[in-house]
Amino acid sequence: MSGPARKSSTKTAGSHNRCWIGGRHAVLETLRAGRWPILEVRLDEKSSAADKRTVEALTRKLAIPFALATADEIERLVRDKNHQGVAGKLGEFPYVRDDDLLADTTDLAVIVLSSIQDPFNFGAIARSAEVLGMTGILVPEVGQCPVNRQVLSSSAGAVNTIPIGRTNDLVATLKRWQTKRQMRLVAATEKGRVAPDQCKLSGPLAIIVGNEGRGIDSALLEICDEQVCIPQVGQIQSLNAAVSAGILCYEIARQRRTMSG
Repeated sequence: MSGPARKSSTKTAGSHNRCWIGGRHAVLETLRAGRWPILEVRLDEKSSAADKRTVEALTRKLAIPFALATADEIERLVRDKNHQGVAGKLGEFPYVRDDDLLADTTDLAVIVLSSIQDPFNFGAIARSAEVLGMTGILVPEVGQCPVNRQVLSSSAGAVNTIPIGRTNDLVATLKRWQTKRQMRLVAATEKGRVAPDQCKLSGPLAIIVGNEGRGIDSALLEICDEQVCIPQVGQIQSLNAAVSAGILCYEIARQRRTMSG
């Protein structure tokens, strides 16, 4: 059994309380992925012997402080009763450089988020992008929800797998990609006149998904090669950002699967 956890000087994602995540899957998969650093782990003292062995082995391998705690103590850390007896203290999320998303492949497909502010939308987009084989996600440094514990949870752990880059100037980065990799920029917007299945989504591609309220910034729309709109027949005439992104990721994957088949 491990003793009290040691203090760490590594920066954490937010205030002390807000950077703790709970949930067996979320904590263990983040540990196993080895991408997003977990600084400390707490496990319910009433956990099974098997769970204790698993957590002790993972934390020992990664040299992470580990200690047993009561269920109430874990609940106070994660602010959630559904913590499943385990909690992990997150460090800073490891964003990659924007150009590191340019994988050496002709199937390059990056999802660009134009200031998505809802963490659950962000997480759902990451989940669809990872499941459907997108290359990565690019976000702006300002005006964008950061990768936090809500994003981790709603992504079902996808943020531990798909690369997420960040830039201080989306327009400049995308213009550079147009020149450097001949990437086509396609905006998902209600102003579009082309349905996704009528638009070429093969080859190096960046799909831009807009803010939940104001959509895609005009400066980004101006540099896009195409604007697509998902056909709708219902009375609401509205899809949220996460659903729209999921549909577009599927269409990208479908077109590329058809071409390779």
